[in-house]
Amino acid sequence: MRDPRERLRDILEAIAAINRYRDRDWGDFKENELIQVWFLRHLQIIGEAASKLPEEVRNLACAIFSCMTILPSTSMLSGIQCSGTFPH
Repeated sequence: MRDPRERLRDILEAIAAINRYRDRDWGDFKENELIQVWFLRHLQIIGEAASKLPEEVRNLACAIFSCMTILPSTSMLSGIQCSGTFPH
């Protein structure tokens, strides 16, 4: 069984790969089958890796995401942390 850190690394690498094409518009995506397949493959990597993460890691990721969506980025950068949202 792969270590959860390796699976998280797979997710981060797939997100970084998708990010490299974020400046493309919908027309580029729609007209280029190679970009479509490449994009979908990276989404598959994210989904497969995420589905195989242990439950406690998935719960932690959900708690972190809720903090990120609740707090403005300036608050997070200044070290303010969510309290009471992380699983026990």
